[in-house]
Amino acid sequence: MEPRQQLVFYQNQQSFETVLKLDRNAVCMEMKRRLSDPTAPLPVRFMEAAVLVVEKDEAGQNFFEAQGQAKDPESIRDLYWLIFNLWLRGQGPGLPKTDLAWAEDLMLDAIQDKTQLNRDKVYHPLNMEPTVEVREIALRDGKFATILGDLKCQRAVPVLMAALGDKAAPAISWSSTEIIDSLGDFGDRSVEPVLLNILKQHDDTYRFAVHAASQLGLKSAVPILLQHLDDPYSYGWLEGNGLGGLKVLADASNLPALNAALAFQMDGYARAEDELLIIQLQNQDVVGQLCALWRDASFPCRTDVYLWLARLKSDDAVPALTEAMCHDKEDYVRRDSIQVLAATRTKKALEALVVGLWADYSDVHGFKVMPNTDFNVQFRGQIANALKEITRQDFGTDAPRWKQWLDSHNFN
Repeated sequence: MEPRQQLVFYQNQQSFETVLKLDRNAVCMEMKRRLSDPTAPLPVRFMEAAVLVVEKDEAGQNFFEAQGQAKDPESIRDLYWLIFNLWLRGQGPGLPKTDLAWAEDLMLDAIQDKTQLNRDKVYHPLNMEPTVEVREIALRDGKFATILGDLKCQRAVPVLMAALGDKAAPAISWSSTEIIDSLGDFGDRSVEPVLLNILKQHDDTYRFAVHAASQLGLKSAVPILLQHLDDPYSYGWLEGNGLGGLKVLADASNLPALNAALAFQMDGYARAEDELLIIQLQNQDVVGQLCALWRDASFPCRTDVYLWLARLKSDDAVPALTEAMCHDKEDYVRRDSIQVLAATRTKKALEALVVGLWADYSDVHGFKVMPNTDFNVQFRGQIANALKEITRQDFGTDAPRWKQWLDSHNFN
């Protein structure tokens, strides 16, 4: 069911990364020599070309482009998947990005290509439609809309907009969410009418349009989002860091509507997001209100509270964090409390961490990796590692020694 190249790539990933650390000239010379052997298995040649692409050698780029033009149903999915994964390997913090600007034409052509291929040869027998369009493979397996958005390829905007206009086609209906999600990455506000229309429809693509509108800072989306306060996605759930939707676009003028919504029976998560947004916009005693929610075991969005407290790094939150670290029944709440205290890095926060070394963690509700997992060892070890990293001292889990050291140092 997965692309053949996926298995080849994953099995050779460690060697792939090792090769890239060697002398560039020697590596490129050897990869080009191997790539020129037409009898070698194509998946292996793809890997060799991938090394050259990462090394910014035209031989690898030319090989990929030639394969793209061939549109061989036996290998096109492998090619598109590999391009996506070369992009993906550079998305983590501190990782080197793979230069894919050379592939813009390849990706744009693929997104517009309605050539019908034998589906069984592309995806293997699945008892579905007998054919599949090249553009569907490009969007579903290559994630080309996402890559072009990351590249800020302005030429892609009209192409993607035209594709959305053909939403009834199976190739686009499968991939419309990815296209919509990418529209916010280009910084092109000409997509505003289309995004607003999608938001008004409030269908399965709504959350992706919310994300795109947030990326573009479209205040014109706010009245529509306020009509759907019972939908958690209106608040920006798609964002991993808790930002997006109304959390980005709303302002104090929207407080009456947000407060009025609390009078209705909303879903627990939507109500919780509404409460958090009101705290954000009122901007009064933010830490105090967040701490009250952090203590509330029934509040369904405690993870959002944790993310907010981690950004604030306030000493005023230390008592609530200490209480949760030492007594809350949920393992994630205790773990997150430790992380926020460690991120705060003040002496008061460090003293709280030392208090945590005395706490009993044996009664927390959480998943045990092994049947004999000892939560006391796990959480106290997390605290000790945090203290060691911050202070450059190492007293393990010896709470009295940590207290003695902190009492004798003015740690800022």
